Amino acid sequence: MTGSPTGAPGAADLAQLRRTRDELDILKTLARLARAQDDLDREAYLSCFTDTVLLTQSAVLEGWQPKEIPAAELADLYFAELKKYDAGQHMVFNHLIDVDGDEATCQADLHAVAVRTSDGRVRTTFLAGRYDLGLRRVDGRWLIHQRAVTVRFQGEYPGPEATA
Repeated sequence: MTGSPTGAPGAADLAQLRRTRDELDILKTLARLARAQDDLDREAYLSCFTDTVLLTQSAVLEGWQPKEIPAAELADLYFAELKKYDAGQHMVFNHLIDVDGDEATCQADLHAVAVRTSDGRVRTTFLAGRYDLGLRRVDGRWLIHQRAVTVRFQGEYPGPEATA
């Protein structure tokens, strides 16, 4: 830190510290989101969003048309789809975050894997995509107010016959 002659941080140092703190807090929001989806934890999922969310593109909801919806409705729609699987894991990485005051954008790559038993076989599906998020600082917390998920590729691995 450059700071003042007294050793106290200067204005530029404090601004950098604030940006770093904001980016870490945004990373934590996305980590909470991924875990909430994996754990089917609706309340934790809702805690990542503002009261309403502009969902512009979905990888899960077929035929989705961009619109703003209550976060609770978004949770209901997503969790209805996620519950069709026996288990899943969302990995979010390669974050590019831009903070401007109490607003931020974040692009992050996504890799999701889910397992389900269907027709007596264990099947693993995967999706690779990208989140495009708008976030807003609300009461000191970074929350998602705009969300798009673009699919880059996806597929399914047929697995062995399920055993009891």
